[in-house]
Amino acid sequence: MMPQQAESTTATPSRATLVLCLTDPDRITAEPIAKALSAAFPNFRVHSGANLAQAAASGAVVAAVLHPVRALALRLSEGAAPDDAIADWSAAASELLGLWRRNRRNITLVDPEAILSGAHDDLALLAARAAAGASVVSNRAAPFAGTMPEADAVDLLCAAALLDLDPDARRLADEQMSATIGSAQILPDAATINQAWQDWKLARLSAGLPPPEDDQGLLRENLRLCASEIETLAAQNLQLRSRKASQSAALDTERNLLRENIRLMMNELAETSGRAQGQNSLTQDLRKRSSEAERGLAEARQKIARLDAEFLRVKKERDDARRDAEKHKAQIKRIISTTSWKITSPLRATKGLFRKKK
Repeated sequence: MMPQQAESTTATPSRATLVLCLTDPDRITAEPIAKALSAAFPNFRVHSGANLAQAAASGAVVAAVLHPVRALALRLSEGAAPDDAIADWSAAASELLGLWRRNRRNITLVDPEAILSGAHDDLALLAARAAAGASVVSNRAAPFAGTMPEADAVDLLCAAALLDLDPDARRLADEQMSATIGSAQILPDAATINQAWQDWKLARLSAGLPPPEDDQGLLRENLRLCASEIETLAAQNLQLRSRKASQSAALDTERNLLRENIRLMMNELAETSGRAQGQNSLTQDLRKRSSEAERGLAEARQKIARLDAEFLRVKKERDDARRDAEKHKAQIKRIISTTSWKITSPLRATKGLFRKKK
């Protein structure tokens, strides 16, 4: 079942918005979670998206998700058969994790118990992931603790056993717990298991059934040992969560540095691109001038060729004129050298005198 919207708390419009979605609205009460978030992050206005997918598409969103054992135990408490309960939870978990894998940058999964109890480490990790590193109001009482739906110890043990018996469900549970802030171990402690055992014995006696066999005593001892081991695992889980918070903060710092480096590289790339465009413009201008110079050179060569041809023609005409002049000089010289020219010389002179008198 996909998330429904949570109730919004009254807030000043100028405050930043913290979007909250419920992944299991049939079993989670929205109002105390919204109030607890408002108390932990007073500078934020708690708001809700229509559903998780739509809200994640628009920005960061806090998704409240029940611990796998608790979610499965509640289904058993509601009367669902074990096979139906594990199938229903697996389908919902698979859908939720698929959406988270595709939008893990915007979706932050958190156990509502961590919000309601006011666990500072969990809220600090939530702030780093979804609230822009906002400061958390710490050391406050947890007035909202105990408002989560509860399942009895027997249903919790049955739910844990069902998850262990189904490898696919176990993998989904492990992935969900790894991705969820504040997803601590919630199996009952030794005292609760002891009480569940006593209640079961009284129920058998009230129903007229014989008391438990000796092997049931052995089972009880095994349950006690399991509870002790669970407590040890819970302590280890707290240490792991602390280390995980530190690693997450370091990764956030490294991510911010990487983003800054990318921004600087993009600016440098833009400047380089601008310089390259300027150089391209200069290159194009030089190419244009070079083309114009080549055209001018070609025209000059053509003009020189025409002038050379004209020079050769004029030179030929000059040479021809010189030859003609030499020829005429030779002819005149021959004429002057003839006897007839010499004999008629007095006659030409007389003719010249008559011309002068006229």
